[in-house]
Amino acid sequence: PKGALQATVVYFGGSAAVYGGKKIVLNASPDALVNNAQLLSNIAPSYAPPEHHLLSAAVLGVPALSDEELFARAMADLRRMFAGSRRALHALNGYAPLAIYRIAYAQFPQPPGTRATLPTSSTGRQGLYFAAEFTDSSSINGAIASGEACAAIVAQWLSQ
Repeated sequence: PKGALQATVVYFGGSAAVYGGKKIVLNASPDALVNNAQLLSNIAPSYAPPEHHLLSAAVLGVPALSDEELFARAMADLRRMFAGSRRALHALNGYAPLAIYRIAYAQFPQPPGTRATLPTSSTGRQGLYFAAEFTDSSSINGAIASGEACAAIVAQWLSQ
């Protein structure tokens, strides 16, 4: 695959859960900075100290903003995303900025027809195989599917 899509992840920490359950919250606003948010400590409590929570806000691209501007704008978006929940807004009042990661190569572009151009797990060299998202789709799901496909090929090769 050629090209790169960028992403930014903004992390906040707080003492109260913004919401319950394991879910990704999508931002439907057409002028959104934050694309989606996840309360990571709901999925893996060990990601935050006891009695605390880790909130991740994903931004498409790498905006030309200072850390302070990015933290402020991300929090403003999170407040809009949870505007219908007093509990969530109250919880967000206790969240503080933790870290920002600007990722230059988060994914490869995937316009229609991309999948047909991707390599398979086979390299043509005996005993050498690919297991990575670039053989399926640039996503966690693609990485898992590629690993499973590669494992099946390796298992078949080992049984010969």
